[in-house]
Amino acid sequence: MRSGDSIQIQVPSKLFLWLLWLMVGIGASWIVPSSLGSLQFQGDNTHSESTVVVTGLWAAKTGHLYPAIHQPPFTPAPYGPLLYMGLAAIAKVGASSFEQLLVAGRFAVFTCYLALIGLVFLWARRVGFSYPLAVLCAGFVLLIRDFTWWNASVRPDVPALLLSFLGFSLASRRESPTQRDLLLSGSLMGIALLIKQSSITAPLAALLWLASRRLYRGVGTLIAGVILPILLVCVFLWVRKEPYLEHMTVMCSAFLDPFGAVKLLLIDLLERPFHLMLLTLALSGGLIAFLSDGARAQLLALYFLLAWVTAFLTLFQSGGSNNYLLEPWLVSALLTPFAVQNIQSKWKSSSDALRLAFILFLGFQLLHGLRAWRWSWAKPISETHKELARMLEGQRLLSDIPYVAVHGRNPELLDGYLMHILELRGRWSPAPILRNLRNKVYDAVVVSFVEDHLANYRGYTFYSHSILGEIVRNYSASWTCQGGVVFLPKGKNSSLQNETTRTFAGTTCKSADPAAVVQLLAGSGVNISQQMHD
Repeated sequence: MRSGDSIQIQVPSKLFLWLLWLMVGIGASWIVPSSLGSLQFQGDNTHSESTVVVTGLWAAKTGHLYPAIHQPPFTPAPYGPLLYMGLAAIAKVGASSFEQLLVAGRFAVFTCYLALIGLVFLWARRVGFSYPLAVLCAGFVLLIRDFTWWNASVRPDVPALLLSFLGFSLASRRESPTQRDLLLSGSLMGIALLIKQSSITAPLAALLWLASRRLYRGVGTLIAGVILPILLVCVFLWVRKEPYLEHMTVMCSAFLDPFGAVKLLLIDLLERPFHLMLLTLALSGGLIAFLSDGARAQLLALYFLLAWVTAFLTLFQSGGSNNYLLEPWLVSALLTPFAVQNIQSKWKSSSDALRLAFILFLGFQLLHGLRAWRWSWAKPISETHKELARMLEGQRLLSDIPYVAVHGRNPELLDGYLMHILELRGRWSPAPILRNLRNKVYDAVVVSFVEDHLANYRGYTFYSHSILGEIVRNYSASWTCQGGVVFLPKGKNSSLQNETTRTFAGTTCKSADPAAVVQLLAGSGVNISQQMHD
């Protein structure tokens, strides 16, 4: 080498692809076994999962989908009717107990998740990407950490997303869709709406895309396809006099929390660097797709934009969690082949410094992924709720841990968080629960704590302060377990009190300091106006 010559760094053109492949392979080797292991976990994989299962069992036994909110068990069923119909059907086929339906429902949801990954691969192939890029696209869906737990939980998010995306795939499988494609596509999207009401983004994107191309007949066909299943099911529910509107509109009572939405989104991006990389690739791919001549690519770019806008707006409601980000992350993964293909085409013409920087960035992503995956394996799921459920099984319980509550006798108020919101909005009165607490109807009450404060989500506790105040006035904190405090009725000699030592032996529970618990409640803002007596 002559003096003054610069050192040429030769970075193979396929090295970045191999790094992406390695990242997908390692991620898949973690997330698939992790999800499979959670399918039979004895506890809730997501909050209020047990509530959904119990509602499905109730529907199978009574023949009705929606219980009255103002009557026992004082538990709303906020999701679409097809979710509860499906669970009731599974229960009637053979999964007739709570644990059986819990596991069967999780397997059904996980099957939908695997089908969604396969559908992503098929869509990528249909729009013309190579096998390696199509597999990489599907692999990116595997690496979306927000799917963890939601893909193995009896919730409507993944099944609704599968049907919604299947409808989108049919609408976009040709550059010029046929009327039959649009009718079937709309019907699938309508069914998705009947599973989860917020599945509006895919039909909205398809309608705007058709209108922008002046395919007004197609707009009408798609709308007809969406409305038809919704109309049929609504007529069915009306004939059976189901109070479905009361339940399906409870989410409208949630308080708006824009700051909480921004915080959730920032956490999703900053604590999971792969998501930031995925979004960067998706933005680049979205711009390429939008500027291309392909109609389907432009539809995908529109879907990407609407998915993120809709997800952000729905996150404003105080009950929103990262399940609302599943659809935008899915669409982001669909756009990555456009960006990767563009990188491949410009790799040799790029500067050595740029190529090296890109490889180092991917290396950082890989190392961070290895650290996160190892941490996940090293931190097993806590089964404290399993212990509580076993110890209190058959008792008359009030618990803000749904999995514990459903193991009690005549369980009620299974989604205390949502009922707290409805109480604040004036849509529900806790008077029956307060009366039961005053009369010490419950053999035990369980209240969730996180470290030194009441468990809450986005500023709202799982019990309203009126209920918490009545608990402390009539019940005394007896035992603390990881994540919860067990209260027993004051001045009432129950079998549970007599057998407390034997019941809790060999568990992670220990005796509670009632005064300290009351102080923690007061520190969390609970107004206890009467004198406490043990």
